[in-house]
Amino acid sequence: MNYSGEVGNRIIFEPYLARAESLHGAGELAVSSEIELNTDSFMESFVPREYQTEVWSALDAARSSGKKEALVHLATGLGKTTVAVVDSLAFMKKSIDSNPKKMPKVMFVCHQNNILAQAEERFNLFTDNTLETGFFNGEIKDTEKPLTFATMQSLHANLVSIAPDSFDYIIYDEAHHTQADTFKEVVEHFKPSFQLALTATPDRYDGKEIRELFGEEVYSKSLAEALIEGHLADVEYHIMMDEAVKKIIQSGFSPKTIKEVADLLENTSRDEEIAKQINEEIHRLGLDNAKTIIFCNDIDQVEHMSKLLGGKPYHSKINIKKQQATLKQFRGNELNVIAARDMFNEGVDIPDARIVVFLRGTGSKTVFEQQLGRGLRKVEGKNVVTVLDFVGNLERLEILREFIERLEKIKPKNPKGPIDRSPDEPIKIAHGEFDFEKLTVDLLEKLDAIKDDLRNWLNYTHEDLINLAKNLNPEAPIRADEIRELSKSGNFPSITLIVNRFGSLRDFHKACGFDVVDWSDAENEDIIAIAKQLSPEKPLLQREIVALSKSGNFPSTATIDSRFGSLRDFHKACGFDVVERIKWSEKDNNEIIALAHRLSPDKPLTAAQIKTNSKSGNFPSIAAIMNRFGSIKEFHKACGFD
Repeated sequence: MNYSGEVGNRIIFEPYLARAESLHGAGELAVSSEIELNTDSFMESFVPREYQTEVWSALDAARSSGKKEALVHLATGLGKTTVAVVDSLAFMKKSIDSNPKKMPKVMFVCHQNNILAQAEERFNLFTDNTLETGFFNGEIKDTEKPLTFATMQSLHANLVSIAPDSFDYIIYDEAHHTQADTFKEVVEHFKPSFQLALTATPDRYDGKEIRELFGEEVYSKSLAEALIEGHLADVEYHIMMDEAVKKIIQSGFSPKTIKEVADLLENTSRDEEIAKQINEEIHRLGLDNAKTIIFCNDIDQVEHMSKLLGGKPYHSKINIKKQQATLKQFRGNELNVIAARDMFNEGVDIPDARIVVFLRGTGSKTVFEQQLGRGLRKVEGKNVVTVLDFVGNLERLEILREFIERLEKIKPKNPKGPIDRSPDEPIKIAHGEFDFEKLTVDLLEKLDAIKDDLRNWLNYTHEDLINLAKNLNPEAPIRADEIRELSKSGNFPSITLIVNRFGSLRDFHKACGFDVVDWSDAENEDIIAIAKQLSPEKPLLQREIVALSKSGNFPSTATIDSRFGSLRDFHKACGFDVVERIKWSEKDNNEIIALAHRLSPDKPLTAAQIKTNSKSGNFPSIAAIMNRFGSIKEFHKACGFD
């Protein structure tokens, strides 16, 4: 499908709702006004970027191949919302062409109201306010308009009242949140014709996989790629090493362990000294009065730094109206400095921020890229963003080095060969410059030397490894996932080495002095007795077994399956009355009503009870009930309850 073409000064998108007559084919649509593009102002100047047209083509191809969902990964500042607007309008246009009597409904879902408000503005730019919009949040519950903007939290709290097929096209913005338990239930509840997941950071901190919900990315462009290709503002990155840390390094700092380096970086100056250093650096760079975002460690620091630098705080304990007023002042010309913690990590669009200051030392790559992205959007009059990074911890320093390495791999090869650069010279890449002080380089070199020594784990005795594990976690055995993370950073040997040395991870835990049950020696009756002791009134859920297994207090789900055949058979062996998993589509309404009476003879099943029983296979899902009976209320009536 051709998504773009130029006619005169106007950009025409073939799949748009370009004219009202395309909607009113049968003259029976309940549309209060013409639906057309805003060609008078916005569309005159809008030119899609090449990668955006590639995304639209990928989405069209996905639908053409029969897919009902798609995941798109675009770095912050690349116009994810515009991608969603164009594609959803294309979908609406095609739906109306095939069925002029039915107006398709689109829902834009996110976890923050301010992101929803920005999305509504973007839709209105493209449609010139001709499509009615509604909100579904803590204050408003409107799902009847062609465009609905909803918070995940409100949807989850009201799923029972919304039919799964209420929307034809659903957009999940900041989609990495959808693997959270409550958000996942929202995604699994709705059954649209198509759903689009948008994220700048597809890989979650907790390792949960959003691709399980939406499949592999149909299109991806990372922050590193976007920077090198020039789609974002150029970066001038300055590492502002704390004065207290500088003095220690200059005095002959010779660390022998990684912990010594980490402890050093935890030395921080008082806020007053940092504020003075920020002002001096901004003045040195000639950026006085430039719009500045400061990311702080906590709310107390947000409040303090905003006062020291003549700005305003922006955090979760400030009421919504005051937050909105502060943001409006910052986007305008009334406020130059704003201090926040995590409130700006996602979604909030502040394109003309010229300086980003990092005071918060995060070990998360995702948070680092989210916060860096706040200042990278290009706007007229701003092609460069300056970053002042007061490195707060060891992990942050390594994240930054890894990020620069990724950038250097992507950049075009120098036809004249590598450029000789002394260690304390700025690292220059296409569209960026990263200024590592010589002291920082020296510190990283010392860290690498320590890691090289540590990586020779074969020289470690059994006792050395046991002592290392107990120092890292004296209260409990180190889990497999913790060992993997520690091994990646060079702070612990691999699981393979541990197993080769001790026979198994369990034997290693025993050697460390922890009383770990060897479930291979346990009889089935022993496992059943432990399960009934842990949960005497109801069967253990799968997620409860997983958590207990990680702590060594129960066998894994794999062990349960191999011992008992399935989790359901295990529940039966524990004496619980478990209904066989069946195809609910094969049961008639009377059988489902009879089952409901069996589960709750004296009062109607609540939505929570239906969900719980459905998860364990003992009852149809809420969606199935609503499809059968029209609503939960009608189902209760059919069961004979008033």
